Amino acid sequence: MDLERVLEAARDLRYLLKRGYVRERILDIVVERYRLDKKARSALYRCIHPPKMAEDIRSRFTLRCKELAVDLLNSLITILAMIEGDYVFVCDDCLVRDVRGSKIRSSDRPFVDKALHILVETIDYCKPQEVIVVCERQISYSALYAKKACNLIENILDAKCRAIVLDKVDKFLIDACSDQRVVSSTDMVVLRECPRIYPLTYIALTTLGIKPTLDFAKSFGTNCYKMVFGSVGY
Repeated sequence: MDLERVLEAARDLRYLLKRGYVRERILDIVVERYRLDKKARSALYRCIHPPKMAEDIRSRFTLRCKELAVDLLNSLITILAMIEGDYVFVCDDCLVRDVRGSKIRSSDRPFVDKALHILVETIDYCKPQEVIVVCERQISYSALYAKKACNLIENILDAKCRAIVLDKVDKFLIDACSDQRVVSSTDMVVLRECPRIYPLTYIALTTLGIKPTLDFAKSFGTNCYKMVFGSVGY
């Protein structure tokens, strides 16, 4: 991946989004202009937003919560990308995203237990009293991963935990937001609806001391460390 070209493409895309152009229409034009591959396109799609939208998401970060709902596979796959040396990006909203897709591969399985421990240690930072771990039914071994995560949360964090496996994770998380829970996810469908967001993936990246493939936010003049660790608790 040519990171300089990706960054130049990101600047163009961000400018056009700020001007009100439709993402789907201009993304292909920008990708073609800079001759980017599929992973670079995915990075732009997942990481670059209209500036006001990115600012709005950052403004809803919190570091403390009593009740937390976690989009398990969403976070777990990004942590797997971190520890396996795959592409990970600090996006313009200061959340960390990967470009691996939504499934855990067979080659990931030796790293899953380590990733789950990192996930739980990162959850511990917000000191929740109750955690809901949510994952998709259609993903292989999802129920097992959810059960393992809950066991770790109950044993290590001494917090209550419920594992929920269902078809539509985004709807459940949006409903959880309505019930005043803090949500951890990087899914924009969820983030648009949630008044309080726990930036789990950024905290994990920072705690692990991993350098991202690209820090889009920093390139646009945003200090994510200040945005995340300066956020107000409950």
